[in-house]
Amino acid sequence: MTQLEEMKAEKENLETLVGEIGQDRDRLKSQLDELAGLRDELQKQIGDLTKSRDEAVARTENTEAKIDDLTSQLETETQRVRELQDQLQKVQVAIQRLREKLKL
Repeated sequence: MTQLEEMKAEKENLETLVGEIGQDRDRLKSQLDELAGLRDELQKQIGDLTKSRDEAVARTENTEAKIDDLTSQLETETQRVRELQDQLQKVQVAIQRLREKLKL
């Protein structure tokens, strides 16, 4: 093989290699674009989930505050019922005493 033929063969090999490198570059660029799209989608999902979490936390805090208010009202009303029961019992005792006195 002559030097010219060797150079032509080397040129063809280099052209083939350049073509393969170009194809590899194109494949990698495509994969990079796909990964960037997936990253963007995941970032959006994270944003949506964070917003949902924040809304759920706010609803939970609001519900807990309502529960605290209702618990306080329940305690107040329970105390009021006890007081009314005590008053009722005193009135019933007084009525019973009056009945006993009237029988005399």
